[in-house]
Amino acid sequence: MRSKVWIHSWAGRGLIVTGLLTAFAYTPVANADDGKDKDEARSLMQSGLKLFNDKDYLGALATFKSAYKQFASTKILLNIGTTLRQLNRNAEAANTYFKYLQAADSDPAKRADVEKVLAELDAKVAVVTFTAEPDGATVVVNNDDPIFVQGETQWRVAPGTFKLTAKLEGYEPYSSSGTVLAGQTKTVEIEMVALPEAPTPGEPRVIVVGPGAPTRFGAVVRTHIDVKNRGAAVLVGGFYDVHKRVAVQAAGIIGPTYGAYLGATFSLLTGKVRPQVSVGAPVFFSNGARWGARAGVGVDVALGQHLSLFAEVGGEHQFNPETDITKTIFIPALGILGRL
Repeated sequence: MRSKVWIHSWAGRGLIVTGLLTAFAYTPVANADDGKDKDEARSLMQSGLKLFNDKDYLGALATFKSAYKQFASTKILLNIGTTLRQLNRNAEAANTYFKYLQAADSDPAKRADVEKVLAELDAKVAVVTFTAEPDGATVVVNNDDPIFVQGETQWRVAPGTFKLTAKLEGYEPYSSSGTVLAGQTKTVEIEMVALPEAPTPGEPRVIVVGPGAPTRFGAVVRTHIDVKNRGAAVLVGGFYDVHKRVAVQAAGIIGPTYGAYLGATFSLLTGKVRPQVSVGAPVFFSNGARWGARAGVGVDVALGQHLSLFAEVGGEHQFNPETDITKTIFIPALGILGRL
């Protein structure tokens, strides 16, 4: 079935262009400047419609964009998106329709149809999803219009290679590139690096020697509480941050039964409070090696750059336990991490 394509006019009802032409009534506004801007936008819209009907899509697009710049009505976005589709500029059209759907004043009666058109376009383009840390960066993808990033942001691009740049006052410029296929979604995590503070002119430069930023290595002390079998055990060892979200740990088990532990954690967030999931493999040496597996969920709270505390609820399963040991049991954990 053919998709609807909207071309909106500011007054009167006109022709049908592979879809529906809808008239919007003019509502007087209190601010005289707003009324003047809206009048000029209406005049541009009529010019754009004529160009569109004459199949001068490039001219119509430029005129619709001028109308939107004059008076930023979401209704004009549909005209811009429709014209971009006629030009086969699918990624730009998809971004325009997405912007329309995100607007608070978009027409509820048209949302379902616009969402359907956007889904059809998304099958032909790729979606780049990105976050910036900290928020507030200005991102440009493939020389498109600048995007202000606040939380997770989506941007459509044509299949192939894309380039992304980000700028934020007080931080070094960031750039990244990648390759995407039609219908694919790619995630980019933008980490802005702060610029060093410049010394005040005329004042002596003071160099402070301190601990500096933490490395990826650190020490870990954790307690596993087994209230049913043998009580609590202390694990002492080290860890390595493979990624800002992923760390691996290795520790020795000191308790009623000695052993070793190898595990990994994945942080769902990267701030001071980091919810985590973890997996691990404990092995106990008691009349031979006793192998097990552990899984848990918890939270890591950073007390500073070099120190954090964590608490975890989890369970362990022993594959070949001694006869007096329960195979599967709930074992919470508490611990402290010190980054070098």
